Amino acid sequence: MSGRNDPPPPQPRPVQIERAGKKYIGFYTVLEGMMTVKYGGRQKATKLGASASTPDSVAQAVLGEMIEESQAKK
Repeated sequence: MSGRNDPPPPQPRPVQIERAGKKYIGFYTVLEGMMTVKYGGRQKATKLGASASTPDSVAQAVLGEMIEESQAKK
């Protein structure tokens, strides 16, 4: 049961990268030092650690990994 003082869930933020002239857009959330990136029906989580001041660049790197993984499966 949730308490009345629970914070609202984090709002997804867009993240975009370009590879070989094609744009890829995903979304990420950050909660308690963990980032979750969602793209193409998949998601990948990573701990932010010292890079918490630059979540956009971390999200771009994770999105890039997800794109590479999905293309390797083709």
